[in-house]
Amino acid sequence: MFEDVAEELEKQYHEDKARIKDAMKSGKFTITSAWTFDKFKASIAEACDLAAVSESNLKLVFEEVMERTREKEEKEAKKKQRLADEFTDLLYSVKEITVSSRWEDCKSLLEDAPEYRSINDESFQREIFAEYIAHLQEKFKEKERKREEEKAKKEKEKEEKEKEREKRKEKEKEKEKEKEKEKEKEKEKEKEKEKEEEKETTSTTEASTPTTTTSSDSEPAPSSGTSEDEIDGETPGAASVVLVKPEPSAS
Repeated sequence: MFEDVAEELEKQYHEDKARIKDAMKSGKFTITSAWTFDKFKASIAEACDLAAVSESNLKLVFEEVMERTREKEEKEAKKKQRLADEFTDLLYSVKEITVSSRWEDCKSLLEDAPEYRSINDESFQREIFAEYIAHLQEKFKEKERKREEEKAKKEKEKEEKEKEREKRKEKEKEKEKEKEKEKEKEKEKEKEKEKEEEKETTSTTEASTPTTTTSSDSEPAPSSGTSEDEIDGETPGAASVVLVKPEPSAS
């Protein structure tokens, strides 16, 4: 009895699966791994009558289809990536392609290459080319950014050196000012010293010179008495004059 039920269920599953596959073919829709069960069910319902199809069998077929779809997409994605990598390598090898190149101008440079011919979809070729140009532009911008950073760095270093140079100049000026102040102080000290020496010399000279007085008090006072010379009729200290009378001649 159980085997009969199992056989009946299996038979029903294969019949439902065949109806669903026919609907998928006649519906002309492409299923992707992003589809939900509701979307799958609605698409199948447009192509066939689901009244005769078991809901559980429809879910089983959907899961089977999704698994095969995912495997197929993964395989195609790997192949597509390989072709894209090979085509990108080709673009790298063509030195004529630069940051400002356009697809229409570069297409003739690539047409004979096997990497180009292996991709039958030109829109995919354009997409890879656009990504490559965007990569070149990003590299160019990065190079310019680094150049600007290096330029700014050098300018900053130059400014720092200039500031250090100015600081050194200021320090030198301060040192020169200090030296000038020291010189002025030394000169002042020398002047003070010279003044002190002049004072000392003047004082020494005045001390060594005798003082001469002319006051009448320093003369001896006359004696109140009469000296012996005055008595004899002579003035003290006066020179004696002797008069000699000439003798008469003999005639």
